[in-house]
Amino acid sequence: MLATRPLRPGSDFGVEVIGLDLGRETAQSIRRELIHLFHRHQIIRISGQAMNLHDYARFGAWFGNPHPHAVEKVRVAGFPGVTLLTNADDETRNTAAYWHTDNTYEAEPATATMLWAEIVPDQGGETMFADMYSAYTSLPDAMKRRIGNMRSLNGWFQRDEGFFKKECPTCPRLACARWASTPIRSSSGTRSPDAWRCTT
Repeated sequence: MLATRPLRPGSDFGVEVIGLDLGRETAQSIRRELIHLFHRHQIIRISGQAMNLHDYARFGAWFGNPHPHAVEKVRVAGFPGVTLLTNADDETRNTAAYWHTDNTYEAEPATATMLWAEIVPDQGGETMFADMYSAYTSLPDAMKRRIGNMRSLNGWFQRDEGFFKKECPTCPRLACARWASTPIRSSSGTRSPDAWRCTT
């Protein structure tokens, strides 16, 4: 059994795995245990790894088929399932800006996101994670009833595509005009024929 400790004392959200070498480990039992830990704790931290891109991509495949990012310029050459995140240049500095859940706009949303830090600050940092299960369970019962039958549409959009300007051709509601006009992209990153559609 893998040795673990919570990322925050007293919290079940996030766990650190201790003493695991991902560059060498291939046992199916280890894979199953890591997947179990992920489903139980939502975040797994595994520090002190000496991996290359081949090791990293192989480890990612333990959790499923990697999803190439919809923006091709941020994919790592030779490893389409690996995305470069950096603030070192203007070209890629906003790749992970804003609160979001990765790849929810795809036909098959991603199971997990993996982060491999190569260069990190001595202190601080802006990457944060939110426990959405706890966020929901802590809502008042009245709010849960209010949103219980609601549906959401997840899409990929860019501001220059007139996100707030397009009007729904069949529905006068503002919410529909704002949210249903989001371009829907397929898992390959191309826009589907019904990219602009009303949800009513």
